[in-house]
Amino acid sequence: MGRRCGRRFTGGMTENTQQMTVVVTGASGRTGSRVARAAREAGLTVRGASRAGGFDWQDPSTWADVLRRADAAYLVYPSDVGAPGAAGTVGRLAHEAVALGVRRLVLLSARGEEQARPTEEALRASGADRTVVRAAWFAQNFSEGPLVEELRMGGELVFPAGTGCGSRSSTCGTSRTSWWPC
Repeated sequence: MGRRCGRRFTGGMTENTQQMTVVVTGASGRTGSRVARAAREAGLTVRGASRAGGFDWQDPSTWADVLRRADAAYLVYPSDVGAPGAAGTVGRLAHEAVALGVRRLVLLSARGEEQARPTEEALRASGADRTVVRAAWFAQNFSEGPLVEELRMGGELVFPAGTGCGSRSSTCGTSRTSWWPC
């Protein structure tokens, strides 16, 4: 049994998890919503960080109120961790989080994206216990998001893809298909 955040870990779960607070940036997004749900189910207190809630990645004056009294944070940088300015912004936020007592930071990064390395390094330089999730190609089952209604109404997705591999029919250079067999 190890110690982290002043609580004893047993079998992968901590005692008194209800007392632990996790900040989740992008808590209403694809990965953030799942992280937030899983954390709640594990008994953690989740604090969603969004512009609607007063958090703005581009406004450092909004960070402290969200990070104060949190044990951990899941960081999803808007647009892309390889975007210009991402490393500096994530690094500043990570340093502020550590100064406020946040012990664990988890960064959603990108596998195989060399432009993401400076952002990952900025997180490391903060001194926080950290995890970098280098994800690639999230699976999309079309059960959520903006395409759900289109599938529900017409039962197909229309892409401007011509009559290439996998298309069943074509009209004016637009492929209509719900699967690609090759």
